[in-house]
Amino acid sequence: MDDKLRELAENAYSNYSSVLGDIDQIKTDITHVRQGKLELSEIQTDTERLNNRINREGTAELQALERINGEANFQDIRIIQRIVELSRAVGRITTNSRLGNTGYGTGFLIAPNLMLTNNHVLGTAEVAANSTIQFNYELDQTGNPNKSESFNLLPEEFFVTSHYKKDAGNPYSGLDFTIVAVEKVSNEGTPLNNFPVARLDKKLGKIIDGENCAIVQHPKGDYKKIVMKDIRMLVLKDDFLIYESDTLP
Repeated sequence: MDDKLRELAENAYSNYSSVLGDIDQIKTDITHVRQGKLELSEIQTDTERLNNRINREGTAELQALERINGEANFQDIRIIQRIVELSRAVGRITTNSRLGNTGYGTGFLIAPNLMLTNNHVLGTAEVAANSTIQFNYELDQTGNPNKSESFNLLPEEFFVTSHYKKDAGNPYSGLDFTIVAVEKVSNEGTPLNNFPVARLDKKLGKIIDGENCAIVQHPKGDYKKIVMKDIRMLVLKDDFLIYESDTLP
């Protein structure tokens, strides 16, 4: 493991370890929710976050709580359709050097020509300049690979990054993200606007402790996967969400 990855792992472990007590409590509370002994909304001790979550439902408080507390054993089909549509904004990042492929990551479109990923995937403009994002890298209904589309990244047009480690001299540090511009046409000749945008939402209350979530990713550079089973948001630690699920490097 190189120094950069070691530092990232150590910082992530420190972040995680600092809230182990909270995580254990929330996991116990989730078990009680599944047993019918507790409502999901009772797990969230931050009343402001809970109120923000209730307000996002856009309905009366009692009805909103019924929706939030309801176990997701069934969903309106439109929810699944929305997830599938948004998953098309997710692509596999391939980082390259003069010696060839050096690694993979996951990114997604947040604007018609901007992509978001982690700083530990694209840490510098130089790395981004030799990298691509590949959409439709997934299996079709018959289990065969779809026709994928690879787009070059253009850090000379736009590039901003935030290291995982907080730096008092850099107000944008400590968030582990990179945003970079994307070529408008793929290497195969397909326009970038053929793919949807997962726009960022600055409104608070998107999720509360213990609530179900879904993860779309390319674990270890594999075909696109989605995690929807046994995945819950556990705790908000500063600017990071800690959730229960498996992932790969």
